[in-house]
Amino acid sequence: MVTAVRNQSAALAVKQFGQATRDLEDSPITEPANMRPQMERLKEYLDSYYAQELAAKKINLRPLLPLQRSAVWLQATYLALNAKPVAKKWLSDNSKDEAPYSAYHDVWHPIFRETVERFGLQDLYLIDVNTGRVLYSVGKGPDFQTGLLDGPYADSTLGVLFRRLRVESCEGDYLLLDFAPYMPAHGRPVLFAGSPVFENGQKTGVLIVQVSITGIQTETNDSVSGMEHHAEQVEEQTTLVSEAGTTLERIERASMQSAELIAGIPLAASQQARSTFRLSESMLGISEAARQAPVASEHIQRNAGALLQVASDLDTRVKLFCVSENGNGRAAPPAHAVQLQKHPPTGNGQHAPSSREPSDTLS
Repeated sequence: MVTAVRNQSAALAVKQFGQATRDLEDSPITEPANMRPQMERLKEYLDSYYAQELAAKKINLRPLLPLQRSAVWLQATYLALNAKPVAKKWLSDNSKDEAPYSAYHDVWHPIFRETVERFGLQDLYLIDVNTGRVLYSVGKGPDFQTGLLDGPYADSTLGVLFRRLRVESCEGDYLLLDFAPYMPAHGRPVLFAGSPVFENGQKTGVLIVQVSITGIQTETNDSVSGMEHHAEQVEEQTTLVSEAGTTLERIERASMQSAELIAGIPLAASQQARSTFRLSESMLGISEAARQAPVASEHIQRNAGALLQVASDLDTRVKLFCVSENGNGRAAPPAHAVQLQKHPPTGNGQHAPSSREPSDTLS
């Protein structure tokens, strides 16, 4: 708002709208004889606009009707004769007449309307600092072209704010009045904020904006929704970070376990080498024993054959000393003589021993 009044656009608009309004006071199109249709249409409009308040006898219609010729003509043109619905009057740019005011309105209205839409405002007013006349209004409500020094809305928060800015403010200042019921808004609470308009160091007007509590609530709800959405995003990011931390911890544990396994590989290899060496030694021992087994078997067989030969010789010599008693011409061995019997070798190449031990020994 302060930026708008400092870039001299507001000052130029106040100057042009002020001059065009004053010109209408003496213009032929505002002659009383030509103004009767406009006055009738304006009365009908205000009667419809304040239907509930008039029915409840909260207000009187007569004090709401403007007295100035220019005010009657401009209210009738932009309010009563405007084909747009009540809440959409601000969408009309051109009144399609040849009045200088309409030419200026065609230039400035799209600019100020865009400002209202961009900042979510309810209305924007340009007010003459000397007369208190609401020279211009985006919203085109019943306060358009009324006087804030002695008009029907002079005691409203809009009128109070204007008079304070008119007297107290310096260039660059701004002032606001808190929410309060406003009759042109059908008693709904509205907030007004304003700043003085200067041209060449001289205060020429006041720019005031109207903010509805509905607009504030909408912006607040949007802000809260944005904060909640941001909080949800932060929570999601926190969860992702936490999960990433857990994953990193798992990776770290797995890395440590892998390092331990890698560190144990030399020890396991050394143990495996020792086991292999011992196995190799055992295999060599078995191989040597297997190699020597046939030699030992051959020695055993040779010894057994020699023993058998000795036994045979002994048997022959014993027979030479025996006396024959059976008369068949053969000598029987004595009872105490030892008879050696040959036994067939066993499966391992050795002869089986005798089943009877000798009862005596020969000298």
